[in-house]
Amino acid sequence: MVLLVGLQAGAQTETGSTRSIDDQTRVFAPFVSKLRVGIRDPQVRLTWQDIPDVTTTYRVYRHTQEIQDSTFPQAEYLETVEPGVQTYIDTPPENGTYYYAVLAESPQGQPYELFIPFRNKSITPITIASYAAPEPESAPVPEIVQEPETPEEQPEPPAEPEAPPKPSLAAAPSDQMPAITLEFSHPETGQLAIYRSTSPITSLEVMSESALLVDTVQAQDERYLDYGVPGIPYYYAVVNTQDLQQGTIAFVPGETIITQPVTIPLGTRISGLSLASADPVREQGLPILNPRQSFLTGGDFTDPAAILMPLAEPLAISPATRDAMTSMLQAYKPNPTRPLEPLILPEDLQVQPEQSKGLDRVLATVLDHYFRQRDWQEAESLLTNLLTLPLEQDKRTKALFYRAQARYFQGNLQVSILDFLLVRDDLYLESSAFIDSALMTLSES
Repeated sequence: MVLLVGLQAGAQTETGSTRSIDDQTRVFAPFVSKLRVGIRDPQVRLTWQDIPDVTTTYRVYRHTQEIQDSTFPQAEYLETVEPGVQTYIDTPPENGTYYYAVLAESPQGQPYELFIPFRNKSITPITIASYAAPEPESAPVPEIVQEPETPEEQPEPPAEPEAPPKPSLAAAPSDQMPAITLEFSHPETGQLAIYRSTSPITSLEVMSESALLVDTVQAQDERYLDYGVPGIPYYYAVVNTQDLQQGTIAFVPGETIITQPVTIPLGTRISGLSLASADPVREQGLPILNPRQSFLTGGDFTDPAAILMPLAEPLAISPATRDAMTSMLQAYKPNPTRPLEPLILPEDLQVQPEQSKGLDRVLATVLDHYFRQRDWQEAESLLTNLLTLPLEQDKRTKALFYRAQARYFQGNLQVSILDFLLVRDDLYLESSAFIDSALMTLSES
């Protein structure tokens, strides 16, 4: 495409300058279009579209000011680009701001000096700032005077790198409640698994066979309170769950395991619990009765022993009554004793140790790991230790009821009856069945 421009004498160009051209002169002024200027400091890339249907070369110019009629004479000619190339890469010599123009050449080898923004020239400066600042001139080198050699100082050996922090683990009875306080630190982030056992945890095999997973915590927690049964020695291991999955646990005393057992003392008092209030105690005892008159006649007693009412004389049983009682006893056939099954109260059936807190967790642990497994001797021992605490009434009733059963199924019927009698007011139906069974078994033996 060729643009035919008729420029009148004294007409104002787009750049604000004035040309004086004969009115009869017509100038053929082809120009490129869609000039784009991009920067990848310190290089500048120019792209454009050639003039359609015209075969000519193109001149690329650079200037530190916007290129127009008044500044074009000072613009720096860079290179002539052949048709079809439509691109040019320039590397300015120094930091600064630059403008560009791409002008078509006439058949006489001269550029068409026509400047149209966004078509063949840029109006936004391109800034180059990647060149380093020139180094200052170095000062003259003074004359070196050779002095006697002195022994060179030996450089200090590099400091040894600090060893990475190691995990730590400590456990002690808590003075606040029947629990054990674990304090741990671990250099890695993530979850830690807390295991507890009544024997030392020294390997993966021991941990999988005898240790109980108490809980999982975050490594940054650094403290955990584990509720346990008084009087039982406990061993602990705190390990990273990722190491556990990979089987790469190091069982190191004081770091991931403890080798000395920790025991909650028997009779530890619990703070923060609303314990059942004790029965009120009379400040003074009841007065001693010293009756001096008969309750029946109102007369004075002459003999202190007369205060006792005389007993009625025993009567002999008639032969007919004796025969009837003998017949009834001979006809009586007691029902065979049915064996009873262990009974867990409904409110305790769905309780999980890991979902409980405090004494509820302790009782749930005993039921889940010993009572349900019918380890009656261990269950009795743990419940006996638990009863050394000043428990709330409902927890004390449950502990007595389950200990009574542990004694019953071991065959200690007499002592089991005593426990069942202690809870009979609160658990009448449940305890009565065991009491009747124990009494029947004792009567038959």
